[in-house]
Amino acid sequence: MNSKLAVLTLLLNDVGTGTSIDSKEDRLVFQKAVYLMQAKGIKLGYSYSWYINGPYSTSLTRDYYELDELQNQTLVDGRELNPAARQIAQAVCEMVEVPDDVQLSKSRWMELLASVHYSRHELRRDDNKARALIEKDKPLLVPFYDRAVQHLEANQLL
Repeated sequence: MNSKLAVLTLLLNDVGTGTSIDSKEDRLVFQKAVYLMQAKGIKLGYSYSWYINGPYSTSLTRDYYELDELQNQTLVDGRELNPAARQIAQAVCEMVEVPDDVQLSKSRWMELLASVHYSRHELRRDDNKARALIEKDKPLLVPFYDRAVQHLEANQLL
């Protein structure tokens, strides 16, 4: 049994997203939740690159399809997250809740948060260049760029 898959299951359950990959939106949420947990300090070992919907990990994709195949098996019996991981997962759970003043779905909000963080930290773009990237690649999300920056700053990610 793959302990990494068990940890993913526990983390995503604590974040409140679950492990479903039935739809494109589910897979987007899965990718962004793991990205944001790693950004907050959980070391899962997934590397990301820039893709259509922002940060994307091919190795995570392989793992979530494997996890989906094992969905009927009990991966987490008797396992628990350590307190530090649980605290980070709960912080991410709160962080990904869409603010009242943002008219985006949860998946698009998570995409924006992860994309802004990735462009600033991994691509090392300043605020203007990060905004330009979001404007070019995600024009429907750019109206909420400033709100995402504020949210990331409030969560000590920028």
